[in-house]
Amino acid sequence: MKLSYLMTLPLSLFLMSQSSLVYATDTGKCKSTAADLQEGQTTISGTMLDLHHNNQWSITPAAHELISAFTLINCESFISGNNVTAKTSSYSMAGSNLNFMDHIDYGGQRYYKIINTNNILINRHAYITFRIEDTRTKWENRKNIEPEVVFWTDEPNHPATQGVHVHSLKLLFNDRIIQEQTVSNIKIGTIKIRAVRTDVTPTIDVSDSQGMYINLVIKPVETRTCSLGNHTITLPTISTSVLRSVGYEAGRTNFAITALCDRRLANMTITAVIGDNNKITSQTNTLVNKGTAKDVAIKLYHANDSTPANFDTDFTFGTLVLNGSSDATTFTRNFYATYAATGPNVTAGTVDSMATISVFYK
Repeated sequence: MKLSYLMTLPLSLFLMSQSSLVYATDTGKCKSTAADLQEGQTTISGTMLDLHHNNQWSITPAAHELISAFTLINCESFISGNNVTAKTSSYSMAGSNLNFMDHIDYGGQRYYKIINTNNILINRHAYITFRIEDTRTKWENRKNIEPEVVFWTDEPNHPATQGVHVHSLKLLFNDRIIQEQTVSNIKIGTIKIRAVRTDVTPTIDVSDSQGMYINLVIKPVETRTCSLGNHTITLPTISTSVLRSVGYEAGRTNFAITALCDRRLANMTITAVIGDNNKITSQTNTLVNKGTAKDVAIKLYHANDSTPANFDTDFTFGTLVLNGSSDATTFTRNFYATYAATGPNVTAGTVDSMATISVFYK
């Protein structure tokens, strides 16, 4: 049985003094002077809490975090003051990292699936919800997120700006996560504005939009953690003639990954998944090459049976055993990597790839 976990999120904003910073909007017509919700600016961290108790879901405590972005879009260079004849603005989930077709209803709120980040476990298991409102309205006007949320429709006597308050941002997971996970620039939606002034000639009509982004740092339940460490695998230098046609492989290099986990996970079988850091979804075992060599890549294999270590595919990592008299449990799994010709004209140069392996238990 899969358990669901909720993250209670203490909000941390890693910001400089932002009063003089100006960010580009999506179209570049207007500007943005809000720091919060810009790419790389708003980081949320939290520790998972088990919601499952006696086969009943517990009540989700209300979160009180507030993210304010008062001028996420600022078009006052076109229309200054409160001189807009008609202002229309809204929030949209389209084009974001949230899937409005995949959601869970829990605790009276709808949580939407997070997708297409560079973190496989987040893509598989994380759902998000929050409430949103225009910064000019009172708090009682905050709304639950939906695929589209309208703030204003042809509203007169407004400034040509649009800001948002994000309230009660919470995450729900449908499986355990036992490694700390970090993911940057999750796009949680887009703010749109159209401001029109008709009492001047020619009429002014300006539209723009701006994405909303957060970073996540997710910590597992402290007594159920694992660490795999960071590893650099160096393959030997070989001649391009060895990779003379598609499918040829060479330069086998063995390596091992050890899961070091809390002793409370002793005798637990853990599952793992490998992801290509340079490709969001991939079910091959061939890593994207970011180096200078052409028509060549790196492939990964399980050493115990020489089967491909296909990405984005679960496999049994192993059963954890107590490591002597220490407080840790461990299991070591062996892999190997090879160069592989992916085209007919392999050229000399560097081969540079990166993969992430994540473990979890069910």
